Amino acid sequence: MSLLAGAFALAVPLVLGLLLLALTCAHAPYRLAIGNFALAHLVGCGAITILLLLNQLVFGKLSVLPVYGALLILLSAWKHIGPRMSLLVASQRGIEVPVGSRRNATVLKILLLFIGICVLATTLSGFKAGLGWDAWSFWQLKARAFYIEGNMLYLKDTAHCFHPEYPPMIPLLSYWVFAHARSTAELWPQIIGLTFYLDLLAISYASLRLWIDTMPALACTALVASSRVVQKYALAGYADVAASVFMLATAVFLARRFVDKDKTAGPPLLWMLAVTCLVKNETIAWTLAALLIICGYGVIQRARAALISIGAFAAGLLPWFWLQHVWHLRDEMTTKAAGSLSASTAFASALDIATHLAKYSIGIGPQYPAWGLSQILVITGLILAARHRNQYVLPLLLLVMLQFISYVVVIVWAIWVDPGWTPIYMNDTLYRCLLQVYPTALLLAGLGCFASARPLNGPDAHATEAQKDLAAAPVN
Repeated sequence: MSLLAGAFALAVPLVLGLLLLALTCAHAPYRLAIGNFALAHLVGCGAITILLLLNQLVFGKLSVLPVYGALLILLSAWKHIGPRMSLLVASQRGIEVPVGSRRNATVLKILLLFIGICVLATTLSGFKAGLGWDAWSFWQLKARAFYIEGNMLYLKDTAHCFHPEYPPMIPLLSYWVFAHARSTAELWPQIIGLTFYLDLLAISYASLRLWIDTMPALACTALVASSRVVQKYALAGYADVAASVFMLATAVFLARRFVDKDKTAGPPLLWMLAVTCLVKNETIAWTLAALLIICGYGVIQRARAALISIGAFAAGLLPWFWLQHVWHLRDEMTTKAAGSLSASTAFASALDIATHLAKYSIGIGPQYPAWGLSQILVITGLILAARHRNQYVLPLLLLVMLQFISYVVVIVWAIWVDPGWTPIYMNDTLYRCLLQVYPTALLLAGLGCFASARPLNGPDAHATEAQKDLAAAPVN
């Protein structure tokens, strides 16, 4: 019974997300059902987080009832939502093989088999390894306390709660499953991590298929699936794989909305801006960088989207921000006295961090073959994108660069506050930071290497089928 209840709880975010997308989107965000399902799961996870936070703020406790209340309200509008729901779940053009091409068909089957093996290997190795130490100290101890106490007051226990100011999506999702399964077994956080890993693969493939053909899209997805750094943290209970897929979806719909000028991408973009900031502190920086780019496009295109986007971000972050304010949850890096680092030493640390980021990002070795190949693709893609004046790459590259700047600034400050943590920040933390932007970097690689520049008046004669489909899509 516990397993069935837990499985039911894991399915609720998907159902809730599908209903919310059907309510707010007149057209399917992706042409592929797997992309729509993955995006719906992200939206549902964000919506559950916000509803639990609101219940804590209003009633002083956690409860699953507001989520089911929202589901009932949405289901009562089924007459309006039902027809749109069929657009989300209808699979269109998944894996395409050119007619008469046996070689391509064989390669596609090999790629699909390879991805399946990667998923199986990630699942088995992840369950065997268990949750990481930081996963317990940062996320899962909070989740257990939320379940046992029935509220989030553990965050105020500064003597025992580590980093209470961290965004609460991961511990609240674990609480959500614990409350249904009546168990705090580490199996459940690992399954939650597995769902985000599958979301990452689905969003990667569905997003690439918007602009490039099946074969290169599947190859890039295989690189994501087989990357050791992704596999290592997928089921380890960390928030980094979840952060990477939220960040990727935000980047994709930003490019569609302001480069393609596709208004159907507006509602999904607003959802991503509202919920991405609840995953990690790094995703807050990513969302702020996205808002900065949106404001730039808003000025250039004379669009009101910037104000609406800022409103969506504020609406999603407000419950957590207000709880932090009421309970005086502070980041120890901003409240703790700085160490003895001088300004010159801090500058040297910044250069050291940037050097380590570069070294790790282009590292090629037997333990990270997919990682190294991906970096070659990214570099090649950027060169080809500059040559072809590919307009998709500019906002995505700017987004990644702003994120890297935020990484360097935050890590330098952390070292300044507590120099004793330098080895940790220089190794594990930097790898996890790279993991967060890795799927978006691969999207850059795919667009640069395999997509032609965005045509100004619709696809040209050399456009892919994906580009022709996108240009023919109806606009609200």
